[in-house]
Amino acid sequence: MLAPMDILTSAPDTHSLLLQKRASLQRIASKIDDLKGLLNKLEAYLRKQETHTTDAEQCLSSLEMNQATLTASCQKLRTG
Repeated sequence: MLAPMDILTSAPDTHSLLLQKRASLQRIASKIDDLKGLLNKLEAYLRKQETHTTDAEQCLSSLEMNQATLTASCQKLRTG
């Protein structure tokens, strides 16, 4: 166990250490906030990409249906 004099002399070191730990934790919290912001931007980008992909798939499907209709119409014209 520490003697009373040891406690008094170690207190400034403990306080300094706690301040360093606090500063370190604040830097980590700041980095976490930065990462959350980047994650939100990534999620928004992915949602936009998903919308574009869905739009492209719908367009392709429509083109395929139009191609099938045109092919059928051409065959009818050929056969009379």
